[in-house]
Amino acid sequence: SRPNQFVMALSALCLLAGVPASTASWNHPFNSHQHTLAQTTGSANEISREVVDQIQACRLDLSAKVKEMGPNAAANRADVIESICNFIRPTLLIEDPPLKDNVTLKFIHIPKVAGSTIEELGQKYGFGWGRYDKTRLVSHVESPRCWGTQGYHGIPSGVKDPSVRTFCVIRDPYERMVSEIRFELTFRVWRTVQCPSPRMLNELIIEQMKRPLQARIFPCHWIAQYRFIQHCDHVLRMEHLADDLRTLGSHYGTDLQLSGIHSMNDAAKLGDNCEMNTSMFTNETKALLEREYRIDAELVKLLDDKVIGNKDRLALSDKIAELEHLYGQK
Repeated sequence: SRPNQFVMALSALCLLAGVPASTASWNHPFNSHQHTLAQTTGSANEISREVVDQIQACRLDLSAKVKEMGPNAAANRADVIESICNFIRPTLLIEDPPLKDNVTLKFIHIPKVAGSTIEELGQKYGFGWGRYDKTRLVSHVESPRCWGTQGYHGIPSGVKDPSVRTFCVIRDPYERMVSEIRFELTFRVWRTVQCPSPRMLNELIIEQMKRPLQARIFPCHWIAQYRFIQHCDHVLRMEHLADDLRTLGSHYGTDLQLSGIHSMNDAAKLGDNCEMNTSMFTNETKALLEREYRIDAELVKLLDDKVIGNKDRLALSDKIAELEHLYGQK
């Protein structure tokens, strides 16, 4: 669709935002010289930290300019600002910081389970995780895919470098679907969105659940979490994410403090008072979700505070195989 006048105007503002020309074009789609960036002076991590600072400066500057356009613009254009400022981000092979026992720690991104938040956290501490991971030390199957070639959203193939240890996050599968609906209502929407009624929430979920997986709006977002978990050495819990990340970081001799980082900002479009939760589900919605995600629900109950190496300690792969057989899922 043709970009509206506001987006065009905001794009023009980006040129006035004080971003140095030498960095503003690094990740522009028409820049044919991205591959030369890693040859510049300074390590990849030094460049990465500099880019993070540049992006933050861009966000602050553009946000200030948008506020001058009025309160509605400031409230509803966060995604546009993010898209524009992320043009600064280069395509780099980020060298992850050294960890205890020379381990390389990689993140398995399960869609709609704090994935983008953890990727940004990794950037903060110098790790290339998820969409920032250019190493290909963990291979992924890109089917079903959401859009483009976002391999990091795919189920791992089971092939990884021997030095790699992986972690992922699991959450209540029914809360995950509420999060997915919030995402689908607000993704790439530049205006406020009406908060759905309980009836509409159920209709939206049922409509998707009755389609084959590949025919859903964002197919990879609806893949059961257990399909990913079989490839995670450490399985963290969404409801204890900050604590589990600290435990993970401490185990590998690094710092992983989550405070203040959250990537999704759908409240700006749906409103701070927009309530959507699992208590609104009808019996039909519950039945459809339970049929597809009951293995996930069982796995959530198994996890405890001991997240290091819990896939092997709890024999999660064997448990998943048992549940697949019990429920006739594969």
